Amino acid sequence: MGSRSDRTLYLDGGHEKYRPKKTPEGCMAIFNQFGDIIRVFKENADLVHQKKVNIRIGHGYAAGESGDGGGDEAGGEEGGDDAPDDESGKDEKTISIVMDGDNVVITFQQAKITWNEESLTSEFDDASVKLESGKATVTAPTVVVQSPDINLGGEGGTPIGLCGGGCSTTTKAI
Repeated sequence: MGSRSDRTLYLDGGHEKYRPKKTPEGCMAIFNQFGDIIRVFKENADLVHQKKVNIRIGHGYAAGESGDGGGDEAGGEEGGDDAPDDESGKDEKTISIVMDGDNVVITFQQAKITWNEESLTSEFDDASVKLESGKATVTAPTVVVQSPDINLGGEGGTPIGLCGGGCSTTTKAI
C-alpha cells in the first residue's frame, strides 16, 4: 500500500456461507455461486466444474478486444451473444482435453482418444482401436501384428483348420 491513503485494498468479499473454507496459507481459490471452483495449492491445482471442463492449448482470449465493459454479461457489445471472447479460430493445432462427466476426450490434431466407463477408443485418420470389457475391435485398411507367436484363443491356442488338412493352434510370424 505504500502508506498512501488513496490506494484501496479489497480482501475476501465472498459470502461466508458460500466461500471455500480451510484454504491453506499461500494457496488460492476462485469460485462462483454454483459450486464450481479452481484451487491452486503448493503441490497441485484442482478444478471442479459441474458439467464440462475444457483444457485447450491455443491463442487464448482476444486480449484488449473485449469492448468497453458495457453490454451483455460476456463483455461484448449490447445485444451480442454470450460466447466467450476467445481466439480459438486462429489455432493452428487442435490440442485439448475435454471432460463432461460421461467421457474424457483427448485430441491432438486428427488423433483422438475417448475414454468412458464402458470403453477406451483411440482414433487416428481412418483407423481405430476400441477396447471394451472382453472385446478389442481394430478397424483399419491394414492391420499389422508384430510378434513371433500369435496364440489364438488363449495361451497354447485353439485349433485352426489348415488349407491342406490338419490343425494348427499357434500361428508363427513369417
